[in-house]
Amino acid sequence: MQYRNNTQKEFNISARDYTGRSVLFAFRIQPEQRDVIRALVMSKKLPYRSESEVYRHAVKRHLDWLKDLNDVVVALYEHQLIVDVRSVDSWSDLLQGIAEDRLFRELERGARR
Repeated sequence: MQYRNNTQKEFNISARDYTGRSVLFAFRIQPEQRDVIRALVMSKKLPYRSESEVYRHAVKRHLDWLKDLNDVVVALYEHQLIVDVRSVDSWSDLLQGIAEDRLFRELERGARR
């Protein structure tokens, strides 16, 4: 199957970074998952040349997803912070009103003495 260069680049993640460095990383997966990955590579229906390319692609995609998820979490925290600040402002306004009322009453009481 033919793939455009952009698609090919999306699937084939280099094992080396821009400085030429790489690290060996090993992990365990379920045998059925390994079998599916082997079958995908051997079928040549996707532009993976090796099982390692599938794993690198999966890691890159997952890290991208986590970054997007982090952006969502940060946005939610920012929203909650705005809500909290507004709540504090509301409480502050309320407390200031109560304090002003009390001060006014105390001044009235002092004026009557």
